[in-house]
Amino acid sequence: MGILGPNGSGKTTTVECIGGLRRRDGGRITVDGLDPATPTPRLRLELGMQLQEARLQPKITVTEAIELYRSFYPQPRSTDELLDRFGLAPSRDVRFEKLSGGQQQRLSVALALVGNPRIAILDELTTGLDPAARREIWEFLKELQDDGLSILLVTHYLEEAEFLCDRVVVLKEGEVVADDRPDRLTSRTRDVQRMTFQPSLPLDPDELAALAEVSEVALQGDRWVVTGTGDLSAVVITYLGARGATAHHLRMEAPSLDDAYLGLVEGTPE
Repeated sequence: MGILGPNGSGKTTTVECIGGLRRRDGGRITVDGLDPATPTPRLRLELGMQLQEARLQPKITVTEAIELYRSFYPQPRSTDELLDRFGLAPSRDVRFEKLSGGQQQRLSVALALVGNPRIAILDELTTGLDPAARREIWEFLKELQDDGLSILLVTHYLEEAEFLCDRVVVLKEGEVVADDRPDRLTSRTRDVQRMTFQPSLPLDPDELAALAEVSEVALQGDRWVVTGTGDLSAVVITYLGARGATAHHLRMEAPSLDDAYLGLVEGTPE
């Protein structure tokens, strides 16, 4: 499951309460039948956490950190597997203080998974990583999900949520404004479409905006972006044809999770 929302919406507070790092003000939380406010050894074995920001002793090396965390669990993942999976093998003897921000982030995620947990809370999983490294970690986590790992993911990357989450909760000012599958959240934009094209002749934006199916018209360089609903493309093409114009470099875009998310957090009408 993914938790999305703008800064200050309560995402980190929520997962810290779920992980037992922060006491809740009210309500009830259970993790695998256990109350995280009174952590038990079983909960710590079954739950792994990667925090938005975590620091280790500056002088500890990558290998030493993994070996230390492995010593806390009865059936940990192997050091070599974690080093390889998270691209840390070349830095295995590097001290934490010498790691780049991206390497520290990789190590943080590796330490969250070292105990072979059944549940993993990952807060800003791939912040600071390049696209290739991000994709590698996604693929590894997908494999773990197939093997039974449950992930609670806090992220600002909509693509990450679509790739890893079968359910998404959107928070706004501490309140849940949506809770559904990514594809169903996308459908909340109804049949909104976006049409981009370069006209062969100058156009009157007011005339385009007056068409029944058109909700917004914008000019980006020499290309027009027309947003609307219904049979948008046919209406616009008919309008162009009536004026002896054609649409070059025509592109139609369906609504995405980004569109649904922005509509929810910015209060855009559905």
